[in-house]
Amino acid sequence: MPRLGLFNIALGFGVLFFAASAGIFLSNDVTKYIVHDKELLDSWSYILKRSAHAHTNLFGMLHVLFGLTIPYSLLNSKMKLAQTIGFGCGTAAMAFGMLWQAWQGPRDSIYDATGFILGTLLSLSLLAMITHAAGVFAKFNKREA
Repeated sequence: MPRLGLFNIALGFGVLFFAASAGIFLSNDVTKYIVHDKELLDSWSYILKRSAHAHTNLFGMLHVLFGLTIPYSLLNSKMKLAQTIGFGCGTAAMAFGMLWQAWQGPRDSIYDATGFILGTLLSLSLLAMITHAAGVFAKFNKREA
């Protein structure tokens, strides 16, 4: 499974580059808010942009770590591909979905389509994470026996 591992590592570093580059926009916002209105630092939009920046960095690192640890999982190739897609769903939710939600503004409704979509995508990434952990623990237990 070296190609899938390398793909995840390359994707992770690409995501980290994207997130680091997007930090320029946060820096611009902070400068503008401090000069004009410091209360905007507590705004919905700014908080979600900061969260998107931090979580996109996190998902970039998760892709790299996943790529490095794929050989240690006992799961089959199809499951590892599904996990890659699951991590990709979380990356998309944080990189693009959170920015979309910041642009939309807060919703006072339980029927928020954007929130439902982001929750679903993040749930898929959590599923990928727990199944990968199970695959690594399975290999650990196999070697001990």
